[in-house]
Amino acid sequence: MCEKCEPTAIGAGLERRRRLWEIDSNWHCSIVGTCLTLGDLRRVARKLGYKPPVDPYYDVDSYLHGYFVKLCGKPTIAAKMLEKVLNRRHAGAIRKLQKVKTVGDLCDAWTAAFSIGDVPGPYWAMLSHPLIDLRLGSKIYNDVHMLSHLVGASNRADLANLRRLESDLAGAQELAEQTRARSAAKIREKDARIEELEAQVASLSGRLESARKESKKAPPCAIDRDQSGAVVTHLETQLARMTEQNEILQRDNAAFHTLVPSLRDEIQALERALGEPDAAESGDAGCDNFRCDLKDRCLLYVGGRTRHVGQMRNLVSDWNGILLHHDGGLEQSLEELSGAILKADAVFFPTDCVSHKAMYRLKSVCQQTKKPFVPLRTSSLSCFLAGLEKTLRDGGAELTAQEPTPEVTRTYL
Repeated sequence: MCEKCEPTAIGAGLERRRRLWEIDSNWHCSIVGTCLTLGDLRRVARKLGYKPPVDPYYDVDSYLHGYFVKLCGKPTIAAKMLEKVLNRRHAGAIRKLQKVKTVGDLCDAWTAAFSIGDVPGPYWAMLSHPLIDLRLGSKIYNDVHMLSHLVGASNRADLANLRRLESDLAGAQELAEQTRARSAAKIREKDARIEELEAQVASLSGRLESARKESKKAPPCAIDRDQSGAVVTHLETQLARMTEQNEILQRDNAAFHTLVPSLRDEIQALERALGEPDAAESGDAGCDNFRCDLKDRCLLYVGGRTRHVGQMRNLVSDWNGILLHHDGGLEQSLEELSGAILKADAVFFPTDCVSHKAMYRLKSVCQQTKKPFVPLRTSSLSCFLAGLEKTLRDGGAELTAQEPTPEVTRTYL
């Protein structure tokens, strides 16, 4: 508890959270700048039809920030839209503070969150809390204000990296929605086809049984027996063909049901690695937002596509790790692959973009040196993150080697 804050009971008139325009206008600038992303401001601006002026001295984001700060002081349409985004983005922090009964407890909650760097969600939840008073609000504002000075003095590359990650996350989310929609459509199509084939099989079975009964009741005429036998043979052939098609569609349908959870896990791992708040609150990551401390572990990535390796290396470096890469024999020799495996603590390889020779070589060397190797479904960044997260969560400090499944080995180049 801070020294200036003393516990007070909730008053009868303080049970409602403060609206954005009811908060001290001096705090609006820090709320817009801290609790909302640049992407949030751009989306709201597009919905409002606001187009910032073209000015060589100020960028678009500066105009958007100033524009929305001015509109927060009154219950305008823009202020209501911003408040809706704030409440949705930081719903988890708001729920955590609903049980707070005194100003002192509110101060303690802010101190705990600020000490671990959890600022945006608690900042909005605190300033809009019904118990907030001028002294505690000023303390929280001053903490964030001084923090902004420290952040402003850091490398501008951090801002560029943040924008790039937000753009990558938006693209990943859009791709995820498209993938989910396509998978759902294919599953519905397969289910409908299966139902149609099952109905045809049932109909053919009924016709076949009727033909058998009629053939037994018919007079012993050689011509009738021949015709009945031909009909039965034809129906049996159709039934066998329909049964085979039904089995193929059922296998395809089972494959889609298996693929959808894998895609969901990869997308959630990517969202956690990029720091999406909603994913961090709803998912159970292996580490805090999957920003793990790899403790200088050396990882080897074999094969894959060159455009993804740089992103993987940057993320592993941010987690205090080292990522080595071998192209699987395109330009680098397989002898170099053996040396790289000896340097690594674990080996990852995408099964859709690695040669058979490289796969057999790394498997043989890993088994000889007892190094863990992890086959990945695809060469995408999200699949690498999901594999690394699952390996760290299941294997802990000692990563466990995994054998590729029969479905995986069929995808080798």
